[in-house]
Amino acid sequence: MKRFITFTLAILAFVVAYAQSLSDSAKVVFARSSARFDPDLGDNRAVMAAFLKSISEHEFDIDSIVVRGCASPEGGVILNQRLSRLRCDSVAAYIIRNTAVNPSLVKTIPEGVAWNELTSLVENTPEVPFRNEVLDILRNTPLWIFGKNNKVVDGRKRQLMRLHAGIPYNWMLRNLFPLLRNSVMVSVYCKAETFPEPVVAEQEIIRQPMIVEPEPVIEEVIEEESFAVVESPRETKPFHRFAIKTNLLYYAILMPNLELEGMINEKWSVALEGNIAWWSNKDLTRTYQIATVSPEVRFWFKTRDPWHGMFAGAFAGGGLFDLENRSTGYQGHGLFAGLSFGYMWPISRNFSFETSIGAGYLYSRYKEYIPDDGHFVYMRSKALNYFGPLKLKFSIVWRLADSNKSK
Repeated sequence: MKRFITFTLAILAFVVAYAQSLSDSAKVVFARSSARFDPDLGDNRAVMAAFLKSISEHEFDIDSIVVRGCASPEGGVILNQRLSRLRCDSVAAYIIRNTAVNPSLVKTIPEGVAWNELTSLVENTPEVPFRNEVLDILRNTPLWIFGKNNKVVDGRKRQLMRLHAGIPYNWMLRNLFPLLRNSVMVSVYCKAETFPEPVVAEQEIIRQPMIVEPEPVIEEVIEEESFAVVESPRETKPFHRFAIKTNLLYYAILMPNLELEGMINEKWSVALEGNIAWWSNKDLTRTYQIATVSPEVRFWFKTRDPWHGMFAGAFAGGGLFDLENRSTGYQGHGLFAGLSFGYMWPISRNFSFETSIGAGYLYSRYKEYIPDDGHFVYMRSKALNYFGPLKLKFSIVWRLADSNKSK
């Protein structure tokens, strides 16, 4: 009796597994953030016309028509799932309106974010930056990570966005996400004409019993799908290579200034700062002249995006000065070096604010003089050794040279 039941289950399993065969499939595209199927968008009309013809040719043999929709990881989870469902419904309604197929044969499967397809794309794309780390997150990080009180504290998408200041995420956003978003796959399955011999089924079930999941053939087809670009690249977050800055605090002491900074990679940058105040009255009894140049190297940490987060730096430099106010004047030069710490945050796509402080050591040699009837009387030479604050900044930053901008 047990052998008879096993044999019967085997027959049923193989009937389910072979009762469908893929006759035809097609992929249609949607406008960004739209759930309305537009036959005039891209090649939709020609693709769907060929698919509807295939349905007509197999009208009496159709077992099911499956409409599957997926989305890329950007955007909210609820929005992606809802948009995927509405797009599937729109395509299903179009097929029912334009064919004589029984509506009960049309099935919709909104899949939301296509994580499995993204993992497969990364596995087959060696150019993905930090590819092994990306795959580790895709394979091993849960979609949601819960903390105390069952609150979401982290997740797969968030870790991808934070990885190496977002460089691999932005690369996938430009190059892989378009292969996943804004498309719906529709397939027609027909009843198989022949079935395996019962003896073969019995032998298979004796060697290894099978548990057939619902619609296994459909899952296999989806794994073999090739995704194609279906829309023009969408706007992405900028990644600027350079920044031009000016310190607003120094203008309060009448010292115009300019700084140029360039990103080496997501963690390191170099900067060159110049300050100059060159003021004096006609009789030279009041003089306010300072000129400095200071290069700096910075290490960025706890960043949210490039040019957004904390940094620590090391700087050095030198300059000239001549300071006098109707009394003793001081004219000389100095050298300095120190460490800096600061934070930068964006205020628009191309502009940011930066605040920082720097402290270190300054050495200066200078001459004291006294102005006398248009002449300068030399008094003595001195040297200065100073430890303490050297820089204080609140700068407006213009970021430029966006390497993510579409060519």
